[in-house]
Amino acid sequence: MFLFSERTGFASVNGVNNTMAQGSRIIATPVERLARISNVSEAYFARSFKEAFGVPPHRYLLTRRIERAKALLRDSEMPITDIAFQTGWNSLGTFGRIFRDIVGESPSELRKREQIEPHQRARLLFECGKSPRSDDRSFGEAKAGSEC
Repeated sequence: MFLFSERTGFASVNGVNNTMAQGSRIIATPVERLARISNVSEAYFARSFKEAFGVPPHRYLLTRRIERAKALLRDSEMPITDIAFQTGWNSLGTFGRIFRDIVGESPSELRKREQIEPHQRARLLFECGKSPRSDDRSFGEAKAGSEC
């Protein structure tokens, strides 16, 4: 299961993962192009990618775009429409549908839940002995039996 590399002509799937993760322009690259760059068929590329990462490449790309949108929703005051377009969506409806499918809530629900006042966030982090973004759980998703 080898894919294209400039150095050797081949590389692991991780090399493609790193390429796909660099900037929204590359994240939006279709699977067909990645397969062509890797010098393998689309079917082989998709099969190898899913075997290596546990998800199909298209789903991986969607998830990366949604992760970027989540960060913008949490950390900025940009309108949701602007965030959708900035993260590569051409339709607000499609963005909302895919976002809800992956995250489990709408963009506005996530923003409302994630955007707490800075002093509240600092207090909660201090009380829990954590640094900002020390894990992927939000404050509402603490481990069972834990206040943090």
